[in-house]
Amino acid sequence: MSEKVDNILKRVATGDMSVEEATKALKLEGIKHVRDFAVIDTGRLQRTGIMEIILAEGKNSDEVVETAIALAEEHGFALISRVSQPGEIITQLRNRGFSVEHNERARMILVKNAGYEFTRYGRIGLIAAGTADIPVAEEARMVAEACGCEVLKAYDVGVAGIHRLMEPLEEFINADVAVIIVVAGMDGALPSVVASLVDVPVIGVPTSVGYGLGGKGVAALLSMLQSCSPGLAVVNIDNGVGAAAIAAKCCRYMPHHDQEPGEAGNDGMRNNELETKLGYTFRDRRLLDRALTRKAYALEQRHRVCEDQEVFRTLGDAVLKLILVDLLMRRGCKTREELTVKKMELERKETLAEIGRKLSIGQFILLGRGEKKQSANEEPYVLAETLEAVIGAIFLDAGYEHTREVVARWFEL
Repeated sequence: MSEKVDNILKRVATGDMSVEEATKALKLEGIKHVRDFAVIDTGRLQRTGIMEIILAEGKNSDEVVETAIALAEEHGFALISRVSQPGEIITQLRNRGFSVEHNERARMILVKNAGYEFTRYGRIGLIAAGTADIPVAEEARMVAEACGCEVLKAYDVGVAGIHRLMEPLEEFINADVAVIIVVAGMDGALPSVVASLVDVPVIGVPTSVGYGLGGKGVAALLSMLQSCSPGLAVVNIDNGVGAAAIAAKCCRYMPHHDQEPGEAGNDGMRNNELETKLGYTFRDRRLLDRALTRKAYALEQRHRVCEDQEVFRTLGDAVLKLILVDLLMRRGCKTREELTVKKMELERKETLAEIGRKLSIGQFILLGRGEKKQSANEEPYVLAETLEAVIGAIFLDAGYEHTREVVARWFEL
């Protein structure tokens, strides 16, 4: 959620901007022009879960820097791939106050706003068959981590010494990885071997390591495509970025195993049940998880990063005000006084709590230990705040129009 979008919603809520003006402004927020050479898709991260990555090839340093700054200002970070001359880019970015991490092997640069931290929501395994395959593996690692994955890696464990493979595979499975990326050149045999030994998806990445008739990755690509092992998917030669993007999407729908049995939130089946009650199916389940997470619960998590619902509540409150004004105007409210009175009645804590009860939201809220003892999920203020957080989550997942449709059904407007 960008600061500009937040300001637009606040202006509508206070009556300083019409719904029609806000709709046009929000549509424009989906793209951002960088001078005359780039058009950034600022909504891609929220829409797909995968950020826009800057390909440095074919661009001069100034273009790369300006594009990176625009993305970092929008999302808190930016990734630059296939960097051949990093010096000038790094210097300019650091002079502008950004934190810069350069991975020379991966030929990638990570740009972050000061203090920015990635949200972690899943684990993947990453294997490089040989030392020469590590640059592509490192490219995949950086992208996966930026997408929120914890990456467990094992390098130089190829088929020439197959005994080296067993220990890391055991580690990956015990860690409940959602998917394993296997990077291999030469004969490209390792992904097929791994896929025959594990029960999670395997993504094969052929690299342009090799020589002779099948050199430049051709033999590795054909070998992976011709695999007899089920459960192996293959991306293009040297495409660490593509492999990491697929792995990140696998992680998003992988249930986490570090919560108490029977708790809501990351449990896929319970999420399905709540989505049925809400009348909306999330594309990004992490948003729903966060909307249901009370701050007390998040603070009690010691072994993983856990974000709470508070920011989503603020967003949901602003979105709800906009939707209620929009719906009331569509149903004939003409004056500011009439709109204000009816809107205030609909957004009362008691009204929101009653809707929360009808949707059975209480049974899905992740509470702190003290809140559990007090049965806080039955309290009107907790139900109302969580409903607002869910509205914020739906808005981030689907945009205004879909959110308005869902909320209209809840309020029977």
